[in-house]
Amino acid sequence: MWQHYLLVYGVIFAAHFLTYFIICGGYTLWVNSRDKRGIEKNFIHPKRPHPRQRRAEFGWSLIGIFIYAAIGLLVYMAWEAGYTRIYTDVSEYGWGYFILSIFIGLAIHDVYFYCQHWLLHRRWLYENIHAVHHRSYNPSPWAAYSFHPVESILEGLILPVVIFLVPMHIGAIVIFNAIQMTINAMGHTGVELFPKGFTRHPLTRWLTTSTHHSVHHSRVHCNYGIYTNFWDWLFGTNHPEYDEVFDKAAWSSDNANADASVTNPRT
Repeated sequence: MWQHYLLVYGVIFAAHFLTYFIICGGYTLWVNSRDKRGIEKNFIHPKRPHPRQRRAEFGWSLIGIFIYAAIGLLVYMAWEAGYTRIYTDVSEYGWGYFILSIFIGLAIHDVYFYCQHWLLHRRWLYENIHAVHHRSYNPSPWAAYSFHPVESILEGLILPVVIFLVPMHIGAIVIFNAIQMTINAMGHTGVELFPKGFTRHPLTRWLTTSTHHSVHHSRVHCNYGIYTNFWDWLFGTNHPEYDEVFDKAAWSSDNANADASVTNPRT
């Protein structure tokens, strides 16, 4: 029996690690390519993360992945025992619900993350637990899972919360995890991907940006959201300089011209 669960643990660990490595590695290659080409306009910080810091981020993230895999194994055991709402046949709920369940999961995670993140910024919890993540004042994508083990447990508990509340297909869970990893890593790139006006438009202002989380790392006690800016707006935890910092790094026609001139020096 233990061999079976060891194999399941290995598969879950590999899935988490590959998701982390591919997405964070991809962002890192993209950021480095911009740096080597001398394109500075979209970098939020003037300095790049030190290699020593990146190694530390990767090390803490690896510990976190071991923890996430353990939580995943417990979820698998609960599923085997019939205690979860995970299902395997898409026809049971249909493709419409399959897609909807991913958004429901993200909405639950958005609330969960904000509350947990705000709590971790209370003094004792910050100094003894969350400060590990904030050692990356200017983070790299590898910081996406760079947490104290206790925080990794808190982060990983979102999966049991979701699958005990919402019927989710295994495929939807995989997509949910990939989306959260993509958004999480984006927030640690130090490069703004969205255009000017994004944080001021009535539709897009509710979504977080790379600058949103970058400001969180540099100003600390603000900007707690992960997917949406709604809870920061509602509870007044947006940093007052967020829009200003965003506009300095955001994409514009000037940025596009800079890209073209570096790519083709004759222009």
